[in-house]
Amino acid sequence: MRPERALVVEDDAEMRRLLVGRLERRNLQTLGVSTLIQAREQVRREKSDLMVVDLRLPDGSGLELMKSMREWGVESRVILMTGFGTIETAIEAMRLGAADFLIKPFDFTQFDEVVNGLMNTNPPAAEGGFRPMAVSVGKSATEILEQSPDMKAVAELIRRIATTTTTVLIQGESGTGKELVGEAIHEQSARRSLPYVKLNCAAIPPNLLESELFGHERGAFTGASSRREGRFEQAHGGTLLLDEISEIPVVLQAKLLRVIQEHEFERVGGNQTLPADVRIIAATNRDLAKAVERGEFREDLYFRLNVVSLKIPPLREREKGVEFHLHEFLREFALQHHKPVPEVSALALAQLLRYHWPGNIRELRNVVERAVVTAGEGRELEVTDFAIGVSAENAPLFTGSKRFPTVAEMEKELIHLALKKTSGQRNLAAELLGIHVRTLRNKLHQYTGESESAEEEQAERKVEQEERV
Repeated sequence: MRPERALVVEDDAEMRRLLVGRLERRNLQTLGVSTLIQAREQVRREKSDLMVVDLRLPDGSGLELMKSMREWGVESRVILMTGFGTIETAIEAMRLGAADFLIKPFDFTQFDEVVNGLMNTNPPAAEGGFRPMAVSVGKSATEILEQSPDMKAVAELIRRIATTTTTVLIQGESGTGKELVGEAIHEQSARRSLPYVKLNCAAIPPNLLESELFGHERGAFTGASSRREGRFEQAHGGTLLLDEISEIPVVLQAKLLRVIQEHEFERVGGNQTLPADVRIIAATNRDLAKAVERGEFREDLYFRLNVVSLKIPPLREREKGVEFHLHEFLREFALQHHKPVPEVSALALAQLLRYHWPGNIRELRNVVERAVVTAGEGRELEVTDFAIGVSAENAPLFTGSKRFPTVAEMEKELIHLALKKTSGQRNLAAELLGIHVRTLRNKLHQYTGESESAEEEQAERKVEQEERV
């Protein structure tokens, strides 16, 4: 039986030395490295039963390492450390399989307790390694899209194109779910059992992006101490999602075009031609056609990427989208934080439906999590629990005065909102409000002096007759 191994990924030399020493006293054969590149090389070289990984590394993120491990099928117990802790980061870490999440600065007694807890809860398996933690990642991307009433058209198009190998361009505002769409395409393709690799082109410095895409040979540039695989090699046989494709420098766009057309590439500093059996999915929140007009994006690359185009509508344009995702996130975060699923007050729901959502689903997800985490149990969530921003376009239901609004004022505003949502169809507006259409008609007359047209009156009478029958 081999000894248990641990890997510490920490760029601060003193912190790395202390952590390595702490784990070695537990009789763990421990190695310390300082960069994402070194960590990836070590992960591919040999199995580590326990990993202690810093979130921020000189050349990337601890989350990127965990994503690579997931794509390669590498299992380990990971403790993620960060001095910049957020709930969103912790959730992403746990989703990727982290066993625990430590916020710096922490004392070593706390660190020892976390390590002890992992070892005691999950004793070493027969081969000497920790048993992998069973992590629930919720619904698949395909399930989420198919169950979303606002994304059914997109889900149907995905079904038609997923089984092909054609290049796909996904366009939409930030936070609309472009990565989710890319993942759903991969899940339904013939490549679903092979790697699905993602790269945010905007997150990599331009001078490092070529190496990130194609890899490099040892000595190719200062700091290239060993050969490194790029994303095309990692994704061989599978799918590569290039997010924020518009941010690739023009000089590098020509090389990317060649790879897509010729299905081959060379590492930086190398002369060996390697095959690229990769399906490309590109995503952007910019208008690439306009970028081509401005000379910021190559026209030939644009046409090569834009074989199939998927345009993801913003959340504010998706019918029933806000309400569907609101309740999905309420259930998700209530379960995650061991709380009962809260109800949302009618006024809060009206405000959420009225809000413009500039950050789209990502923003909605964040405000719902905040509401679930911070609100007290046993009461309805109110507008203030969600802490959404306000602008002239997203004005709250009542503004301009510090006095509390009257019931009549709020009723009038809700009627206005319902009519706007139903494009002025009173029968549907009354259904949304949970009142009879006659009541709505009377309220409109009371508040605005508005009377209905002969056609509207006739339609309402028809509805009433059908109800009697």
